[in-house]
Amino acid sequence: KTVVYASNPYTVIVNNSQICGNYNSMVANDNLFIFAGDRFNRAGNGEDNTIEGFNFYVNSNTANDEILLCIDGTVTTIEDANMTDNNNYVDVYTLTGLKVKSNVKQSESLDGLKKGIYIINGKKVMK
Repeated sequence: KTVVYASNPYTVIVNNSQICGNYNSMVANDNLFIFAGDRFNRAGNGEDNTIEGFNFYVNSNTANDEILLCIDGTVTTIEDANMTDNNNYVDVYTLTGLKVKSNVKQSESLDGLKKGIYIINGKKVMK
């Protein structure tokens, strides 16, 4: 895998939407979609619209209030992972492919990490 280090977050344009990374916490405006549950919901409606640093959001002019992310033809969702009784040793990666933990017990794999989405055993896990 290739890991790209950049002084500015990278933006990917797909159709009429932008998938944007951010290094610092920010407050989302009405055109931004924030990940919540298993989909992206439009910012606003009196909710907490803070996007934590080292995360990502979608910038879109769509009229919809929610969007799903489709990668390689598969609509992605994030399922709760039951890791309380699992003592397998795993590696933990960010969505960008950066390894943040190596050879740790799966039951302890998210300990000490910021809230966000991580890849553990090839599955997306949300902390």
